[in-house]
Amino acid sequence: MFKFLAANRADVALSTEITGAYWIKKLGLKKIKTLSPPLLKTYDYLYIHKKNKKFLKALESNLKEITKDGTLEKMREKYLPNL
Repeated sequence: MFKFLAANRADVALSTEITGAYWIKKLGLKKIKTLSPPLLKTYDYLYIHKKNKKFLKALESNLKEITKDGTLEKMREKYLPNL
């Protein structure tokens, strides 16, 4: 969709913030603006196959911990700057 924006074949593209920022940067789109506030906020979910159920509590615990201690935010800043 972002290639259509770049080619003036579309006026709008719907995307997640991260995906949109990636394509705007990758395609060098200087005139594309991100809508703020977003049209819709959604939640992300992790799905784990039942054979890996034994890892669920550890995963949940670790995700809570890295959110609480700021590690998740540091990772976001490192790998997804300017978002």
